[in-house]
Amino acid sequence: MTGTCVATYMSIFPYIMITSNTLQTKYGFDKIQAGYLFGIPYVISAMICPLLGFTIDRVGKRALMVCLSSLILIVAFVSSMFAPACYRCYNEVFPLVMVGIGYSLYASAVWGSIPYCVPPHLTGSAYGITVAI
Repeated sequence: MTGTCVATYMSIFPYIMITSNTLQTKYGFDKIQAGYLFGIPYVISAMICPLLGFTIDRVGKRALMVCLSSLILIVAFVSSMFAPACYRCYNEVFPLVMVGIGYSLYASAVWGSIPYCVPPHLTGSAYGITVAI
């Protein structure tokens, strides 16, 4: 699961880093409009992470959820890559929404798994090391 976790986590940030530029060059949005659209994954994550965390705590299957998040992100990245260029159209909204959902599912499954993987007296250190990495 560690390889999948790192790959999922690391695939999100390069996409997010180029999204504003993509929205400006491929779709013709100005910086302000691109900035609003750029925030979609973060808004979605803020809204659904608590719900997903509660659901994952009840259902379990954290490894399956991480794999599902990877599949959602693959769909998002492929649809972004093959979306046709157009002037001020919202073709990139679907991939941005999917990235928000995939990242939220990933974060809810992985961060909640840390206490299961380390002894209770090392939980704080484990979170610290995870954030540092």
